[in-house]
Amino acid sequence: MTPNDDPGWPHGPSMFVFLIPGAVPWYLSRRGTGDGLLVLRQVFISFPVALVLIGTALAPIRLQGGSLVPWLPILIALAIVSLVGERVIEKPLDCATDATLAGTYRTRFFLRIAFADALALYGFCFAFIGAPKWIYYAAAGMTLVRLWTGVAPTRSALARDQDILNRSGCGRTLVAALRTAAPPPSRRDQRSSA
Repeated sequence: MTPNDDPGWPHGPSMFVFLIPGAVPWYLSRRGTGDGLLVLRQVFISFPVALVLIGTALAPIRLQGGSLVPWLPILIALAIVSLVGERVIEKPLDCATDATLAGTYRTRFFLRIAFADALALYGFCFAFIGAPKWIYYAAAGMTLVRLWTGVAPTRSALARDQDILNRSGCGRTLVAALRTAAPPPSRRDQRSSA
């Protein structure tokens, strides 16, 4: 398998390692630098799974469900603001080097996750301050759709980004850049080397 080949998605227990507190540094040190795209996909999987786990934990809690107004219109307005804000803040991928290409992709990836997850967090808060409990599930559903259609590093999403890079004159391969460019060192690594 060459760096230009897509490694696919993680499978088995390694897919859920990012859900275990404290396991990430151990896992990454055990694997070495590893495949950056595979690690990015593992990180991605932790976000939809976390939303489902939060919904599972919320289910047995008795809450004082209130009226939909004003919560549902506020949630819809926040969804629109989130979509527009993401597009305004987002910068194009930088093709100067493989490292900058991978770095700008990761920055955009986490920015999109932040904007998408904010909606579910608002829904969670609304459920506790007066909205019906199901507003979290509606917000989490909208978030899951956004995560899988606009954030997930799927083959088709990477191919769309590669087409945009090719049209802009970039001769680099996004998949190869993501697989080979090491992520920046963690704060723990920086402190231990000082």
